[in-house]
Amino acid sequence: MNEPDIDTILKLSDIYSVTLDDLLREDKELVNKMARKERSYKKLICAVAILGGILLLGLLFVSVNVL
Repeated sequence: MNEPDIDTILKLSDIYSVTLDDLLREDKELVNKMARKERSYKKLICAVAILGGILLLGLLFVSVNVL
């Protein structure tokens, strides 16, 4: 089964002046899948931010020790 991406769903919602809840309510599986995807993206962004912070701290530590 092929499902539209979130951008397409948002555009449809705007075009037809329908809330996302009304647009997606009938397809609970799609709603759950989109919610899982959103959580995955949030976890990925958090992990990248943490790794970036660790990298910056490591670079700062190295630069201080070099001086």
